[in-house]
Amino acid sequence: MLDLHQTFIQTIDQHSAAIDRICRSFAGGCREDREDLRQEIIIRLWTGWEGCRGESKRFTWLGRVATNTALNWRKQR
Repeated sequence: MLDLHQTFIQTIDQHSAAIDRICRSFAGGCREDREDLRQEIIIRLWTGWEGCRGESKRFTWLGRVATNTALNWRKQR
């Protein structure tokens, strides 16, 4: 059975393209901004990982956290 850390890494790897799309949508063409946003999204996902209640699919939860993080990131800029 996979531990929490391995499951998280595996999920991020599986949905990396979706995270990249969100970063491109919100950060545009600046590579540094996209990388900063991606890092912020990964941090938010990790901090909320244990609290994910499992009421929806992991992809749905991941997408919501990533989008909300991107919205907040944009507001701060």
